[in-house]
Amino acid sequence: MSGPLSDTDSILILAATLGTLAVLAGFFLLMLERLRRHGDLHRGLIHVVFLPERRRAFLRLIALLAVFFILSGLNEALAAIGLLSTLTVDVTSTVAYIGGAACLLLLIWVGLRPAEITPDRRAVLERSSQEMILLAFAPAEVQENRSPGK
Repeated sequence: MSGPLSDTDSILILAATLGTLAVLAGFFLLMLERLRRHGDLHRGLIHVVFLPERRRAFLRLIALLAVFFILSGLNEALAAIGLLSTLTVDVTSTVAYIGGAACLLLLIWVGLRPAEITPDRRAVLERSSQEMILLAFAPAEVQENRSPGK
């Protein structure tokens, strides 16, 4: 078992964490600026995220990010009750942290990368995105339209 971290190690970990957050924020702002320059930002990001060729990758990355998030929480819970060694906790935390950061970078890249969309395709995407949004509220509408006796 290793001992507590030295001051130098703690400062390096803090610097790496803050550096990663700065890179993520900068990348997000850079991608938003690229969208603004291409004129897609004012049309709505929903057209970019709902592109069929990006939808599958976007949802897979969200699922993978959830896995890293759960792994991180599970790791901390098992460490708190003493079931994991310090090395296992450190390695698992590093994997979860780096994996989560990579997923966030890829989500930003996939979701906010500008795309050339023809007017015909834009109309199709607008209809499909509206249909998806309506599907989210469909159960509430069905319940509201039911009469109490049925």
